[in-house]
Amino acid sequence: MSISQLWLKIHILKKSFPLFERRRRFVVVVDGSKESSAALRFASARAAHTLGGRLVLFHILKPSEFGHWMVVEDRMREEKYEEAEELLRGIASKVFEYCGGHPEVVIREGQPQDELQKFLEEEEDLFDLVITDY
Repeated sequence: MSISQLWLKIHILKKSFPLFERRRRFVVVVDGSKESSAALRFASARAAHTLGGRLVLFHILKPSEFGHWMVVEDRMREEKYEEAEELLRGIASKVFEYCGGHPEVVIREGQPQDELQKFLEEEEDLFDLVITDY
């Protein structure tokens, strides 16, 4: 079978079965806690066994309450962001070991409930939300 015939077959399959190309993203709110680790294991298993399943690691940086010196506040924000990136890199490698997929990583700053709600409203192809205690 030639490449063009194979491509045509795949194209016909996609039109016949729209789920074939649909992404189903599972959002997990992660904070490094035991509860978020349990939620991550659950969502990883679901994503691994779902057609088009992908994992989104969602982390929220709470706003700093130190507003006296802007330079100090900016440095504190940078440090929190670096810590979050390090945490999520470690979690992403565990996810890859578990289910063989690279998760999408989202870091937001603000009030947890507000930022999560904004994210859920912005995204269109979310399939499930796995959350512990935000």
